[in-house]
Parts: sequence; structure tokens; C-alpha cells
Amino acid sequence: CLQHRRSPPLPPPQVPFHHHTKKPTSSRGKSSYSTKNPTTSPNTTVTSGTTSVDSQLENISHMTRDLAHISERLSRSRVEIGKKADSSMHNLKYAAATSGG
Repeated sequence: CLQHRRSPPLPPPQVPFHHHTKKPTSSRGKSSYSTKNPTTSPNTTVTSGTTSVDSQLENISHMTRDLAHISERLSRSRVEIGKKADSSMHNLKYAAATSGG
């Protein structure tokens, strides 16, 4: 929730669209994990308590890995956005200089 609220204001107007296009893929990845986990966890809980704990730990490790990947993607996209913004600023300055001159 916090991240959702925090991220939109930071980047320039182009960004929200960029984020929207990227989000579905990450959410899809998450959903596939969430669908996998319910099917595996009940079976393990039925067999024994220890395996269920192990599976939970595995799920957590998977989640943390996903989060790491997502954060990496976000940072990369932010860098790309920054580059794009810089280039657009350059173009604007150049256009202003040429038209003014």
C-alpha cells in the first residue's frame, strides 16, 4: 500500500503508463505462486507438521526472491525513466535553442 502511494508522485508524467504496462507481468507471477502454494500446503499439512513448516519456509523464500526481482525491475525501470527524462529534456533544450537562435 505504502509503495503504491509513494511511487506515482516521484517520476515524471510518462511514468504511470510505464508502470501499468510492467505491473501485470509481476502480478501474474505472484498469482501463479499463490495458486501453487494452496495445492501443495494442504497435502503437506495432512502428512506431517514438519513438512508443512518446511513448505512455508520455501514459500517465504520464493516470495522474498520474487520481491527482490520486482525491486530490481523497479530500480531498472526508474533508471530507464530517468534516462528518458534526461534525453527529453535535452531535446527540449535543443529545440528551444534552435528555435530561439
